[in-house]
Amino acid sequence: MDNTGKITEEQKNLKDHSIYVMVSLTGTIPSKMIRRRMDGEYAHVSISLDRQLHHMYSFGRLYKYFIQPGGLVHELPDRNVYTRFPHTKCRIYEVKVTEEQYKEAVRMLQKFWSVRKKLVYNNVGLLAANFNRHPDFPNAYYCSQFVGRVLQHIGVDFTNKNYRETDVLDFVDAQGFEVIYEGELRDYWNRYCVTEGYSRY
Repeated sequence: MDNTGKITEEQKNLKDHSIYVMVSLTGTIPSKMIRRRMDGEYAHVSISLDRQLHHMYSFGRLYKYFIQPGGLVHELPDRNVYTRFPHTKCRIYEVKVTEEQYKEAVRMLQKFWSVRKKLVYNNVGLLAANFNRHPDFPNAYYCSQFVGRVLQHIGVDFTNKNYRETDVLDFVDAQGFEVIYEGELRDYWNRYCVTEGYSRY
């Protein structure tokens, strides 16, 4: 604060908060196909409000054993599809943001969650991306589009693409993302994230 007690612009722009981006690869058939198409290590991306991954969101399958239907999901490594694939690989990035950016990310994710029943997985868009086409279907996203939209909305500059065009590789190659972990997801979860209400992976 300055000598009048007001928050200064420098303090407003101080990046003392963090959000987290996780790229991962399970053993599902779709993940293997996406990985092969992109020729990369990872096929899925999620965004978390906390380092413990207790508030992590993405677009994926709604039910553990079925590919469809898909939509917005609250992802927890001690349940959901991750428990079927104990050797899921991941890389977790810390993204430094300002307090206002963090609050806006919280507001946006809460808004998405409140209308989740109206949202669907963008199967057509994922197929069209194979042909470098990126149709804009309202209320339809796949994982990289969703995370890209949140980050671009709060002003995190990680790619020059529109969020509709983003893929997992854009997050892997992003400047300014600090890698805080790489390895098996269960090892990270069991070491840092198991607290009351959350079981071992």
